[in-house]
Amino acid sequence: MFELDLNAKYLDLGVRLGRSGEDLSAWVEDKVRQDMERSDRQIERENLYLERFERHATAFGWPESEWASCLSNLLQDEALSIFLSLSPAEGSDYQDVKRVLLQRFGCDWNGFRSKFLSVKPQEAEDFGTFINRARRYFYRWVELSGVSTLESLSYLVCSEIALQACDEDFVAYV
Repeated sequence: MFELDLNAKYLDLGVRLGRSGEDLSAWVEDKVRQDMERSDRQIERENLYLERFERHATAFGWPESEWASCLSNLLQDEALSIFLSLSPAEGSDYQDVKRVLLQRFGCDWNGFRSKFLSVKPQEAEDFGTFINRARRYFYRWVELSGVSTLESLSYLVCSEIALQACDEDFVAYV
């Protein structure tokens, strides 16, 4: 859906800039790819920031009941605006704050599903680091999908395998 919106946006812009034919197609494809890469980097940055915060808070023994207020002191710009828009009850619950921030920055179950399914080793990345990064995407996908039992995990994974095996028309229908 996001990619289709970008295609339409850049197609319209390309036509207004006087591009046409193959030049227009290549230009739109390049712009969409750049935006998707930017989006992936944003997802990764926001997710890693919260993961680093959680590790820090755990290492220093902070009670989770204080995490939201500690995090709020570190937020800036859009993330701070999002935090300030929460109700006092939501703003004092770290899990609520985390959920809202991740949703706003596109760090939802589908984003991590896509990252997990397309993960590839980075240049000069050793095998252990690659596996840990893939596991992090998998765990975030599972967590954000609301999976809490082995049965629901097996349904999530088997559904994905089934969707991968189906043709695009059927998947769009489902």
